Amino acid sequence: MIKNNIAKKRYIIEFLFKNLGLFSIVSTIVILFILMFSIFSKGYTSFYTHYLTLEVPLLQHNDNANYEEILYGSLNAMLKKSNIENIDKIQTSDLLSSISISELQNVASTLKNKNNAESHKIELLVSSNVDMVLKHYLGAGYLLNEETIQAIEQLKKQGLIQTRFNNLFFKNSDSRYPELAGIKGAFLGTLYTISLTIIFSVIISIGAGIYLEEFAPKNRLINIIEININNLAAVPSIVFGLLGLTIFQHFLGVPRATPLLASFVLTLMSLPTIIIATRVALSSVPNSIKEAAYGMGASKVQVVILHLLPLSMPSILTGIIISISRVLGETAPLLMIGMVAFMNNTPSSILSNAVAFPVQILLWSDSPEIGFIEKASAASMLLLIFLLFVNWLSIYLRNKFEVKL
Repeated sequence: MIKNNIAKKRYIIEFLFKNLGLFSIVSTIVILFILMFSIFSKGYTSFYTHYLTLEVPLLQHNDNANYEEILYGSLNAMLKKSNIENIDKIQTSDLLSSISISELQNVASTLKNKNNAESHKIELLVSSNVDMVLKHYLGAGYLLNEETIQAIEQLKKQGLIQTRFNNLFFKNSDSRYPELAGIKGAFLGTLYTISLTIIFSVIISIGAGIYLEEFAPKNRLINIIEININNLAAVPSIVFGLLGLTIFQHFLGVPRATPLLASFVLTLMSLPTIIIATRVALSSVPNSIKEAAYGMGASKVQVVILHLLPLSMPSILTGIIISISRVLGETAPLLMIGMVAFMNNTPSSILSNAVAFPVQILLWSDSPEIGFIEKASAASMLLLIFLLFVNWLSIYLRNKFEVKL
């Protein structure tokens, strides 16, 4: 009887443990799916936008021309021609983007020698509010009155508003207008920062890991260094931001809010992870490899470079890519070094003021305008795609360089 009760209790515990693990896996997949669906469903609409085809009088470049009057006069004429009702209640100033007048001036400059036509059709970018209504974005309806929304839908049916690929999202940097905001500046800032971070962290971390594992004497100082390296892996990222602000900017004079300063801070964050991964990878190589190399007369440096390092490279590469994936999404240390300001310019070098992807997403998501929320979701989508690619690359490199001993 007692044995049966014990066996029954053990069976129940095993059943609960197995199903608890299965429930955890299913819950993780469901939460991940909800997260991905939420981001992708809001972000994919950033890859297309809408243009309004407007017929304007023949334009000749003239410094005294009132292009604003020409623009809205042509817009009102188009609304009347399209049999739009309640034109006087339509918010015509909210239909087109803020750059429409500039586009009109560019067209006038281009057509200044063409006098064989009475009018010219041009495509003008619609405003963010109109774009959000046409994309049926949740909550966009309150931005415009009912007459304006009806006019927009009618113009869409008549083919006067057309959908185009949003190349501005990839060509432009940040802007105060959602329809003009793009990721070029953030992309280049992130590219400069991550490239420098990889160079600095790989050289320093692998060198430090090799020294500590193979060459460092076993004394109290080395033990203290090893303990501090292990502890640094658990330090909050904002502490590294404060450290970079104090040492690199104030003491060493590295320019604020630049990819160079950001790479120094992110390198400090990635050092512990890569050093630990390097040491674990080196220690996992069988001693027989070392003994055979020493037996053939190889020096210690030759053993490390020609035998230990190639065999441990898959694990080291995995540690590097995982560490870079982590620092790529960090925001707090970048905020501490000033990469939170509005940047509508494209960084030209590692010493130019720049903004990174995570910070750009934070700035857009903090904006009250719906158009910026869409841009934040699209940027998050691209960042997730890049992180998935990095993880796939980690697995591929590990399998490619792995040597069965």
